[in-house]
Amino acid sequence: MDNGWLAKPKVCSVTGSTTDVAYHSENYYVPWDPYYIGKKPHTALHCRFKSPAWWRSIVEKNKKTGQEWFCRLSFDPAYDLAAQYRSKAGEDARDVFAHAPVPTNVDIPWDIIRPMIHRLEDA
Repeated sequence: MDNGWLAKPKVCSVTGSTTDVAYHSENYYVPWDPYYIGKKPHTALHCRFKSPAWWRSIVEKNKKTGQEWFCRLSFDPAYDLAAQYRSKAGEDARDVFAHAPVPTNVDIPWDIIRPMIHRLEDA
């Protein structure tokens, strides 16, 4: 999001890389506090239920104390909050921020944002 609501991610919180860093949230119900993560570990993280060895190797290579957020993620799909959210929200899952509680310090101009989202979906 290049709208200034969240600080632009600069450093991957897993590897320390500054290349292709994006947001990641394990809990789509509370997306306002995402982790910053590089493209490769982000892909591995999302594949961890089907390809756990790939994600485990990234965790092992990059953990310092073993208490980092990425070390504590479950490999059990029953705890995949993002998938649970998508199954409930259906197509609305794309508009995660519309369903999440908005922090009091964030003022979202929905009258401007919603048409932008719909244009992207129609493209």
